[in-house]
Amino acid sequence: MNLFDMLKADKGIPVSDPMAMLWGRKSGGGFEEMSGVPPLHFTSRGEKLLDYRIYGNTVQDGTPAPETPAEVQGVGEQTENLFDKDAAVVYVAYITSAGRWFYANDSRSVRIRVKPNTQYTLSTEGIYTIFRILEIQSDDVPTEQNRYPQMSSILIVYGENQSHYTFKTSENAKYIVFQSNLSVVNNWLNELMLVEGNSIRSDYIPYGYKIPVTVSDGRNAVTTPVYIGSEPLYLNEYVSYGEQQIYKNINGVLTPIEPPVPIPAITTARGENILTTETTVQPSNIWIKGKIKAIN
Repeated sequence: MNLFDMLKADKGIPVSDPMAMLWGRKSGGGFEEMSGVPPLHFTSRGEKLLDYRIYGNTVQDGTPAPETPAEVQGVGEQTENLFDKDAAVVYVAYITSAGRWFYANDSRSVRIRVKPNTQYTLSTEGIYTIFRILEIQSDDVPTEQNRYPQMSSILIVYGENQSHYTFKTSENAKYIVFQSNLSVVNNWLNELMLVEGNSIRSDYIPYGYKIPVTVSDGRNAVTTPVYIGSEPLYLNEYVSYGEQQIYKNINGVLTPIEPPVPIPAITTARGENILTTETTVQPSNIWIKGKIKAIN
């Protein structure tokens, strides 16, 4: 029995050496699996799950008709971040201290749709030497042919060395425009967040949907958000922790895509556990693997 086989057996990895297999069983290295519709009830040694998968679901309320279509819903709740960096258009434009937005090929800005009379907080992970926000009340944008469009605008902030700013839009607001310094033009879109209210987050939250997974031992509960991209998970689609992939139905083919951020580990409590998902539409199935034992 060599040390390598002992270590593998201790982690529940199959080995051919019968003595190493016995060592793994005695050291508690065996892993078990269970699956079902949440809530899942199991006992655990208080360690992280070795692997898990959360499967989507499709729910349609009512009977669809041409005049009254029924919305199709999947598994997932919208995240707090309202800024979709993947759909963002970066304009070759500049914000002046007087509150004008004009075409300038040496500067970059991004336009984000907002609601009127609403409080927002715009934030980044870093502190930038330029931090400018302009509210605009039309659909016009600067172009090389129309460098100074005649649009109604309100200068919200024209400052330096800031990482966040809370503001309220006017009753005529359509968009805000944000401009950062040029030296980080390739990075600041990935760090930008827009949330309603005055919440300042220290951690980045992706745009799109999340599945909050809660593990409770009856006394304490820990919720871990699993971010699943720009759409909910529908029937047969799933997120895999072990593979670090999200499987989406693309043109009838289940296709792996990269998650917006790494899929997180889920830690269990020592003793009895209840695993639930805090979503309006519940998953069709959850599969977990770890040092667990199902409670029937």
